[in-house]
Amino acid sequence: MIHVSVVHLMFAIFTAFLIAPTLIAQETPGKVIRYEVTASWLGLTPSGNVLTNSNSVDFVSDLGIDRRQSQVGFSFFMQPWNRGGMFVEVIPYRFSGENTVSRSFRFGGVTYPVNESLSAKATLNYVSFGYEHGIVSRRRLSVGLQAGAAYIGVRARATSPSIGSADVNRDVPFPLVGFVARYSPVATKPQFSIRGAIRGMTFGSYGRYIDGSGGLGFNLSRHVMLEAGYRVVDGEGHHKTRGADLNFRGPTITLRVHDDSFERR
Repeated sequence: MIHVSVVHLMFAIFTAFLIAPTLIAQETPGKVIRYEVTASWLGLTPSGNVLTNSNSVDFVSDLGIDRRQSQVGFSFFMQPWNRGGMFVEVIPYRFSGENTVSRSFRFGGVTYPVNESLSAKATLNYVSFGYEHGIVSRRRLSVGLQAGAAYIGVRARATSPSIGSADVNRDVPFPLVGFVARYSPVATKPQFSIRGAIRGMTFGSYGRYIDGSGGLGFNLSRHVMLEAGYRVVDGEGHHKTRGADLNFRGPTITLRVHDDSFERR
């Protein structure tokens, strides 16, 4: 993904989190509780490349990671303030592939020659957390702004019978800003709703990160919703001779357990 200097990274994270305390301070007195817990299946198809010492290794053509693979994700949202709440999301991405090398390339300091049989695995542990502030809160429409931070731990391994294994590891923290919106066609007892979210950050010459999703949710009961949607993750980052360009996209199925009743004291 992206590797930036400590000064640039800390300044960006500080800017993102600067929004949260200001918005929390504007909350009206009283206790408001709302929560939402989700579990998702993601059928994502990966693409992209990893840059090591100015040598670009493609996920599809070099490592054979080119098919849709199932992922799971979990998120939690709790709203203890009138218009503000905290969110956490965790997705342990897991991808694998096999390929016969069509061009010689170096990966993790090891050179793989032409016609070499190769198996590859890529692990990307994604965690994000932050603050969400509601700017529109109505029965049919809600819109919230988000500010937070994310972390991606990238672990990629290539293995061949004659050459052996090589690893490429990256640990990338970065800030996130974005918004989430939900619309229901009717105000009371809606049968379905439309949800959309986009989060990301640009890092100038170092790269960018964009995560967008949308879905149509059907209410199974008062507190349970089943949502069918689509998600796109596009990230690019580089620093000197190292970096990566990653893209995941595909359908999603999400089970949401929520309580939208508000308790004031």
